[in-house]
This record gives sequence, C-alpha cells and structure tokens, in this order.
Amino acid sequence: MIYILHGDDVFASYNKLQNILKSYPEFEKVRLSADKNSQEDYYLSVFAKDLLSEKKVIILENFLTAKKISFGQMEKIPKDIPVFFWEKSAINTGTFKKNPSLAIEEFKPAPTLFYFLDSISNNSKRSIDFLNKLGSSSQGLIWHLTARILLLMLVKLNVKKDMASRVTGRQIADWQWQRLSAQAKMLSVTTLFKLYDALLKLDFMIKSGTSNLDENTLISLLLLKYLKSSQK
Repeated sequence: MIYILHGDDVFASYNKLQNILKSYPEFEKVRLSADKNSQEDYYLSVFAKDLLSEKKVIILENFLTAKKISFGQMEKIPKDIPVFFWEKSAINTGTFKKNPSLAIEEFKPAPTLFYFLDSISNNSKRSIDFLNKLGSSSQGLIWHLTARILLLMLVKLNVKKDMASRVTGRQIADWQWQRLSAQAKMLSVTTLFKLYDALLKLDFMIKSGTSNLDENTLISLLLLKYLKSSQK
C-alpha cells in the first residue's frame, strides 16, 4: 500500500503518519529524507531484499516535493511493502489520483489559524483577539506559531526563499514569501528570537506537565510580554 500525506498542516499530517505506523508494530521503520538521501538510497530501501528483516515500512520525506520520485517510478513499488510519502507542503496530486491503489490525504489548517499567524505584529491586542477566536479547537498551535516565527526570523536575517524552504523542509510560494516579508517588517529580530526561545520553553512545559495553564493562555501571556513594546 502506498500513502501520500501532504498539506500545510504538517502537525496534523505528522500525527496521522505516527498513528498509521502504530499499525505496523513488528515492521522495521526505514526513514529517508529528500535533503539527506539520494535516489539510490530510495531504490536500495524499496527494492533490495533485507536478509535480516523481511517486514519493513518505508517513510519518504519530501521525495515528491523534491521531484526525486516520478509517477512511473512509484507504480513499480512492490505492493507488499507499505510506503508513506510524507510531504511538508501541499502538492499537485492530479497525476497520482489515476492510481486507485494510492491513499492520498491532504491536511489543511483552518483559515482562522492563518488569520492568527498573520496577525503576529507589534500589536498584541490584535493578535490575542485572533487567538481567542481560535478557541481550543486548533491542534498544535505552539507548533504552528513556532514555525511561523522561524520563517519570520529567516526573512529578517535576509535568508533567500529557496534556502528558507530547505531549512524548513517546506515549499514556499513567491506570494507567501512576500507576505512574510511584509509581516517581518513589523517585528524586530530581537523580538523574534525572544518569541522563538519562549515558544520552545512553552512546548517543553506543556509536554512535561510543568504548567497548569492551557496552551492558549500560555500563548496569550507570551504575546503580551513580547509584542506589547515590540518595535520595527
């Protein structure tokens, strides 16, 4: 079986991937990344017989985005090997839909989440208003906010779009980069670094259970602290 999990909600697609992998407890997990592995690594992993492990699951990260695998090559994958293509951005799956044996799922963040992420500026009240509209329905909020702050940091550091895509493992369209550039002008590099560091600490606090406050409350406090006096 071949799965294609793609879309801009990387947090959701990652969780879906992990949940599916739980269905293969006795299988060896072979993970390849387009940034670190070649087509040769792909062929060896998929087609070479493993003398020590007959059962294996192959996870290919961003191989379709990087155009390292074509539709024709995908059709040659042995049907008895579960292969997961995990793409960290939305891709055109029109060609792949011709193959009924492919399981394709796209993960899109809710529009209200984008409104909140786009509102991050030197106006904490506006950002918190959008945060409150999210309620508690948005999953992985800290993850999404951390990813946005990282992109804004890269813009402020004059990193080129193509390099930013490589750093984050996600494709960035020209219009997205233009919007990020405009948003970054409203925040200082110092503020962005402080936000990023604070978000990493919040993530640890939540995962370790060292805070009794919920995710949205913690983020509200963080925004009040760092955005209130933010300057360009």
